[in-house]
Order: sequence, then structure tokens, then C-alpha cells
Amino acid sequence: MDYRVSFDPATGSYLLKHNSGGLWIDEGTIQTLPSGIQISTITFPGNDAQFDSRLSSTGGSMALQNQKGEEKRITVSSATGKVDVK
Repeated sequence: MDYRVSFDPATGSYLLKHNSGGLWIDEGTIQTLPSGIQISTITFPGNDAQFDSRLSSTGGSMALQNQKGEEKRITVSSATGKVDVK
């Protein structure tokens, strides 16, 4: 089954979805980042990190920033779907 995490940088929210017969179905409700954390950059196509059943993904990255300006970068490999946080 294919999954995607759809991010909304403007609101600091995200939503997990799964693909069912070509339609993306929400899994649960929209989640919001903790207070004081924002998405500072995002390179996922359409702001969606997508993972497929063949262990690959769309690839891309995003950076989360706190109120002190400190950042953590999350990178997803397109070849393996591996997620790396630095």
C-alpha cells in the first residue's frame, strides 16, 4: 500500500494518507506541529512525502525550526525511502 504525508507549511500541520484504488484517503485527523516549531523549508513535490510499497519514495527534505532559530533537517531518499534526521 502507498502512503503519503501531506504538509501545510503555512499552518504547520500534516496529514497521513493512504492510496486506495487511486484515491488518497485520510488516515486520522490533521496533526499540528508543537507550539514554537515551524516548517522553514520544504522540497517534497507538492509538499507531499510519498512512500510506495516498493520501498521507494518521492524524495525530498524539510527543515523544522524552533523559536531560537535552531533547525533539524529531515531528508527522505528517493531510492530507498530511508528517512534521515540531522
